Amino acid sequence: MKFGGAFTPGTLAMEMLQVCNFNFILLPLMLIPKFELARQYSCMFSMVSAITTFLSPASSWADLEWYSATVLNSWLNHVFAVALPLFMMAARRLKPQKKYVLPVLGCVFAYFTIVAGVSWLLIENGVITAENSFSFVFNTEGIIIFDLLYELIPVPYFYLYPFLIVLYLYFRLLAWAAKKRQVIPFTYRAPKENAIR
Repeated sequence: MKFGGAFTPGTLAMEMLQVCNFNFILLPLMLIPKFELARQYSCMFSMVSAITTFLSPASSWADLEWYSATVLNSWLNHVFAVALPLFMMAARRLKPQKKYVLPVLGCVFAYFTIVAGVSWLLIENGVITAENSFSFVFNTEGIIIFDLLYELIPVPYFYLYPFLIVLYLYFRLLAWAAKKRQVIPFTYRAPKENAIR
């Protein structure tokens, strides 16, 4: 998310088209006790997506001060996307579960499909271009694996489909690695009447 322009519901909605900015919605949803799918999506997909930003910071940062709003916002955004699921896992309130592999994969597919549709409409109406579109749907942004997939399937959005297989295997591996880990259900229990207050 960039600062400096006018803040409107439209600009907020545009920011949600970026994978990591979607965490502004996802992180609060993770704190709803019955919304396990949000926590599973975060620990299986969003957390690793946010980590990749630490490994390859944006080239545009080279012209910015370390304390600029753009840099600090990006760091905070990605740190919280990694920290919250990690804290929940450390507290034994969360672990990747096999039964959520397909639902999370479906959510990833739905997210990228919605982003593709909205981005296409924005491109057609001249609001954005394919070069500055969101979430790698129309632009591989020089990421090696996406460049290779685009050479294999040179069609925007559809070139990402084989990556779903990689994600499926990765999600299964995470669930398998955590299968013996004991967790405390993430639920709210009302205090008993005789509890010490």
